[in-house]
Amino acid sequence: MKINRIKEINRRHPQFTVTQTASALCSFTRQFRILGPSFSGPREFMQRCRTEVLRLMRENRQTRVMLILNSKMTRQELFSEEIKILEAHFQTKTIVNLEATDESELFNVMVDTIEERIQNFNQQGSNWRFQRVLSLDVHLVDYIPLRGSSYIKLPKFLRGKKAVINIQNKDDNQCFKWSVLRHLHPSKNHPERLSSLREYENNLDFTGIEFPVKIDDISTFEKRNQGISVNVYGYEARRIYPKRFSKKKNAVNLLFISDGKGKECGHYCLIKDFSRLVSIHATAYHGKLYFCRNCMNHFNDEDGLERHETDCWKNEEENIIMPKDGEKIKFKNHCRSIRVPFVIYVEFEAVVKLINTCEPNGEKSFTERSKAHAMWVLLPHSLLRR
Repeated sequence: MKINRIKEINRRHPQFTVTQTASALCSFTRQFRILGPSFSGPREFMQRCRTEVLRLMRENRQTRVMLILNSKMTRQELFSEEIKILEAHFQTKTIVNLEATDESELFNVMVDTIEERIQNFNQQGSNWRFQRVLSLDVHLVDYIPLRGSSYIKLPKFLRGKKAVINIQNKDDNQCFKWSVLRHLHPSKNHPERLSSLREYENNLDFTGIEFPVKIDDISTFEKRNQGISVNVYGYEARRIYPKRFSKKKNAVNLLFISDGKGKECGHYCLIKDFSRLVSIHATAYHGKLYFCRNCMNHFNDEDGLERHETDCWKNEEENIIMPKDGEKIKFKNHCRSIRVPFVIYVEFEAVVKLINTCEPNGEKSFTERSKAHAMWVLLPHSLLRR
């Protein structure tokens, strides 16, 4: 966004000032800070600077947007009159702002998210109280979605694994479609050729989806083709990692590779043997391994894998990165390994005692007290012996 536009906003709305505070990678990322009246509450502040935020979003389409509310929190110590001050930051999730995005609705969602996080912070029992808003930061990053393209030759290392079918679509950019069709119609003889797939190319519904297919458009594809789910994995430096996980048992597993020349486009390939492909992450164990398609951890038997997937698939896809050869990891929090003299656990509602009371007078209104909450303290046996 140009500086003269920021000056124009500040002139129209003098109670707020918009400043570009950071820019990097040839304006690939940008950060703006909005300052306003210090007496405003969080929702009031964000609603009053709504016009400025919406203007930034409209003039910066095809970006990922995140809001960060910077605020001042105070707390009074329990055993003294000392007032402590904390500068707290409450941020939203990163949301894609496209040409067709309703920025007003998007802004409402982000305001609700920040307010919810402030409430959660206050309810954690830390005694911090919201005092005032300091500023609102708007972070913008250019959004360049990954999408499949035409044929790219597999790296030598992947060819040696013999676990991937690389469809040779040299004349189009529909590698996603051909890879899914190859999964649905396997072939033992030259599975990389398109000749045996031509008769099925109209069996899938790609209404509203442009080729090459973006990873973000796969959800639309799954809705239009019920019964078909797709997982997408990336490859970098001999490492396989999940990019998109559908959490379905019989999903199509695709590998997304790039030739390193373009930032946007790559190439989808069909993974025919998932365990063989990801065994590059395994140990020296020579037996068959069973891999979790979400976190990439391996197990020696199917029962162990099924027990693990019951909980693991409830989470988002993971990418575990191990230390490099020769890299040292040091333990720094030595204070947490020192044995403390005693530990106290307090719960005010853990014990409920019955109360013996007199018979109430039925001619008058009354409140009958029947139970009382008692506090209990748990001490280690070593302390009690003292």
